[in-house]
Amino acid sequence: MVMLVGMMSKAPALDAKVSAYDSVMPSSRLRSPSWSSDNPYQAMFYMLCWYTFSTSATFINKTLIKEHGMSAELLTVCHLVMGTIFDAAIFAVPATSKYKMWFLQPMKLSSLLRLLPLSVLAIASKLLTYWSYSRVPVAVTHTCKASTPLFNVMLAFVVYRTSHATPIYVSLVPIVVGVAMASLSEVQINEVATAGLICAVASSMSGVMQSMYAKYLLRHGVIVDSVNLHFYSGLLCILVNSPVLMWNQAMLPDQIPYTLIFVCSICQFVSSLASILLLGHVAELTYSIMSTLKRVVIVVSAVVYFGNAMTLTSGVGMAVAVRSSSYPHAKSRMFVAGRGGYVPACKAHADQGHGALAPLAVIPCNSNRWDPI
Repeated sequence: MVMLVGMMSKAPALDAKVSAYDSVMPSSRLRSPSWSSDNPYQAMFYMLCWYTFSTSATFINKTLIKEHGMSAELLTVCHLVMGTIFDAAIFAVPATSKYKMWFLQPMKLSSLLRLLPLSVLAIASKLLTYWSYSRVPVAVTHTCKASTPLFNVMLAFVVYRTSHATPIYVSLVPIVVGVAMASLSEVQINEVATAGLICAVASSMSGVMQSMYAKYLLRHGVIVDSVNLHFYSGLLCILVNSPVLMWNQAMLPDQIPYTLIFVCSICQFVSSLASILLLGHVAELTYSIMSTLKRVVIVVSAVVYFGNAMTLTSGVGMAVAVRSSSYPHAKSRMFVAGRGGYVPACKAHADQGHGALAPLAVIPCNSNRWDPI
């Protein structure tokens, strides 16, 4: 983690002209490595895809692990291999086709090595989540993973020395509490395994570090766009996961559910791709809060799917979590109508007198580039 923090804090923040796109873009056009869309509906579409396919993949993963005996390591390999094939298919679209949207970026060995920490964090997050699924209910796992925004704020302070306005801190607490209340019925009904809870919390921490480092790679032009990041990270994840797979000597189930694995891999791929495209549009803290609200969807869906009765506490928890997502409202209140700008996103910039910067976002205070949320 010390090495990762050092890499993220020392590199300069620059807008990069990406050579892989020189053939399809004017040479004078700068392509932002952390591109953001002015159209919020596009980000909303990515979010809905992320929520829908992530929930579906979660239930299928749980079924494969508990009912078919698939190991976490083997399931991860299946998802990674299928995801890499899907990415390759995206890049294989002919350049002359009107459906061509992404181009494969040539990568040097030094750049690939900079992606390696991201792959390690991604594998850690996946394996820890699946290990948690094998020990505790889905709702309990995602209750623990709802701590994501808190880890995000803490790591942003450690890495960037970023502090936020009071509404940011206030909005985090009820979201986490609400998700915990929504899962309380599961916690009361089922015996909670300590190892499963530890895995879930550790997965949450790894996921936050993964999203922050991915945003760092995009912002500093190490990788051209989110799809290339998804592809190269997937390749490295296969290499990183291979020693774990061999060390644990994962056994194949007696009857391999190929169809279920294929459907799950598709859901996992669409969910992963949508999430990383969304990350390219929003700031890290916004992404974390969206991730936390996704837990509400998964927890409630798990109660319905697995046939568990929803208690009054669970219903209240849902309402609290959704209503308490006051972060966008806090952002809108920061707009100064008379000046047509925003107040500083972090206190360090406020002290320097920057009064018309981007709205609340986890952006390094030594950065001269700002991403809209």
